[in-house]
Parts: sequence; C-alpha cells; structure tokens
Amino acid sequence: ICVLSLLLFLKELPLIHLLLTNRFITTISRLTYCMYLIHPFILYWYYFSQTYPAHFNDSWYIMTFLSIVFATILVSIIIYLAVEKPISNLQKVLFKI
Repeated sequence: ICVLSLLLFLKELPLIHLLLTNRFITTISRLTYCMYLIHPFILYWYYFSQTYPAHFNDSWYIMTFLSIVFATILVSIIIYLAVEKPISNLQKVLFKI
C-alpha cells in the first residue's frame, strides 16, 4: 500500500489516479463511509425495537437484510446531503480550496 500510495502521489499511475479522483467514485466512497458509520445504529434500532421473537426462515433473513440495507443507504444519503455536502461547500468558500 505504501508503494502504491507513493506511485499515486508521484502520478506514475495515471489510470488509477484518474479512477480514484473521479467525482462519482469520491461520492460513492463518502456514502459507503457514512454507511459504515451508520449501520450499527440501524441494527441496534431494528433489533431492540422488536416486540416479538423472530421466526428464523429464508424470507425473514432476506427481508431483514434488504430492509436494513435500504434503511442504511437512505439514512447515509440524507446525512451526506444534509451535513457532509454543505460543510464541504462551506469549506470551499471559506478556505478557497
């Protein structure tokens, strides 16, 4: 990783540098990091708000997984648009980045 980082810093790998600095990829990376931070809270909320014991079967696993993934994606998009993006724009204005 150190050698790869050094080569990217020296711009010796232009294709990988272009891929990593792509606007779409940077947005997706911010969303996935937010999802990483948010998903434990959504899991705790889901499991501790259940009022009845779960009946473990295939459809329960599928529906639980999909609902938690969808909720995590939705909350991370909201946090990105409501918090991270405005702060990034404010930093650009204040610090002329």
